[in-house]
Amino acid sequence: MLDSDPFNIDTLSALRELTGDPPAGHSGRLPRAPRNPPAYSTREFKSFEAACYKSLYPTTSPAQFRDRLASILEKLGFSAFSLTALSPNPRLLLSNLPDGLQSAYERGYYERVDYAITYANGSRHPMLRSRIEDYMAAAPLQSREMIRNQDLSILYKSHGFYEFYLIPIMAGRERYLFSITSQDIAPDFLAKLRKHPEAIQLVAEISVSFGGRKFPEHFRAMGLNKEIKLTVQPLTILSRMAEDDLNIQRIAQTTERNVHTINQHLAAARKALNTRTTHGAIYRAIKEGFLPCPCKDCTYEEDSQDSGMFP
Repeated sequence: MLDSDPFNIDTLSALRELTGDPPAGHSGRLPRAPRNPPAYSTREFKSFEAACYKSLYPTTSPAQFRDRLASILEKLGFSAFSLTALSPNPRLLLSNLPDGLQSAYERGYYERVDYAITYANGSRHPMLRSRIEDYMAAAPLQSREMIRNQDLSILYKSHGFYEFYLIPIMAGRERYLFSITSQDIAPDFLAKLRKHPEAIQLVAEISVSFGGRKFPEHFRAMGLNKEIKLTVQPLTILSRMAEDDLNIQRIAQTTERNVHTINQHLAAARKALNTRTTHGAIYRAIKEGFLPCPCKDCTYEEDSQDSGMFP
């Protein structure tokens, strides 16, 4: 059954369930990620911590910082990660997930309904994303949000990612979500989590604390609009792509310009909006108010204010 209200009682029950407060009439809580695995010795842990800082300290850009983090996680057995700032609205800070996956996530506006973000906004404990999927599969009724999250799970699996380890992080008053994954089946993934729990937590915390100190402008969640400078031509092309769903070749034809010129304008837009993909540039331009949302039934502003999930 598809409910027309995205923030109905079922969705609120899901939120309470995911943050450890079961809804009335429901026995037990969702199982969390493994706890109390074998701990590192003090010497081993301190050596690993020192190695992390030694690797990250010389970085001179967020992209280099991201690549060094990815290298550290690769040695722990995890091939991909992402770090998302949750306030004032969800904003991807660092990620080495495939560009196609990131573009599809941004194009689908999944950050508005992603239960992983909902969970991280209300909890401090790490959890497996599969636990969210288990809850949705067992829910007697399905809201619009649940169906969107099921679509998101299909998107992840279509790129080979079947499990994510979600680590909520608090830094002062700010909340972040550090997520790691690999293209492994569940037993292998869980074995890696049990083997390196403290190291994974450390890398997640360093990504926020040290990354924020090294690159405060990149991590700053407020005031982005004042820093973005877009000229008319790149903005016009983004608008045509968003509103008319035109590809680069079609835009070149209708504007009587060559494809190379269009690509140059798009590259300028991606640089100004600090994104790696054109879809990401369109998403950021809409989010920052440069372009109107092309969705005729878009209820983002209304839903976000009513729910309190995205302050």
